[in-house]
Amino acid sequence: MSIEIFPIDSRLTFCYPSTTPGSQPTGGLRVTAQQARNAFRAALLEQRGEFIQLKHFKERMAERGFELTDVVLLARNGRILNPPEFDVKHREEKWRIEGKAIDGRAVYVVFSVLGDKKVKGITIETPGR
Repeated sequence: MSIEIFPIDSRLTFCYPSTTPGSQPTGGLRVTAQQARNAFRAALLEQRGEFIQLKHFKERMAERGFELTDVVLLARNGRILNPPEFDVKHREEKWRIEGKAIDGRAVYVVFSVLGDKKVKGITIETPGR
């Protein structure tokens, strides 16, 4: 197994095992943390952006008392602190953007990047829940 190194910013570098051709992402793109944050931001804030809400995402948002305005606030102020997790079943990288909801609660959204201005919302959660 070889290791691929992806610099996230000037202070951090994360290593991921390289994937075999059959395990390359198909549902999402391999991007850096900055590219993932930019795509999340563009999907929610730019005119031609596209934020796809999975049924699971919509259900968890309602169940946990969040609204789309909380997700938009994350797009403006949220941070990606960790490398993505690779979802073997869906063959995509899942990113986690964290921040505060409008009411001050801590919140994070798990998403995958589908394009420069297109992301898929997978779930929304309060840390430590």
